[in-house]
Amino acid sequence: MKLAADPATETWLLGLTGADHEFDWDSGNLTKNRKHGVEPRDVEALIGGDFYFAGRIVEPVHSEPRWLALGEDATGRRLSLVFTRRGTRLRGD
Repeated sequence: MKLAADPATETWLLGLTGADHEFDWDSGNLTKNRKHGVEPRDVEALIGGDFYFAGRIVEPVHSEPRWLALGEDATGRRLSLVFTRRGTRLRGD
């Protein structure tokens, strides 16, 4: 995986609070996340807490831009979050 700095997305992401309305959950990404034992509350806790924004994923190339953040859920479990943006909402993949 190759990453690139993206200060604009980092600023946007740091402005999120982890509130439910800031996320775009649908059955597809919920099912995929649950296969990994990750629930929406885990991602919301990661974004609402301290995390590291690693940058935009530039390789491999995706049809839709993706970014990577690293952090922990409310229990301290370490998570990596690959996400896209849908307008002003985060979609965790």
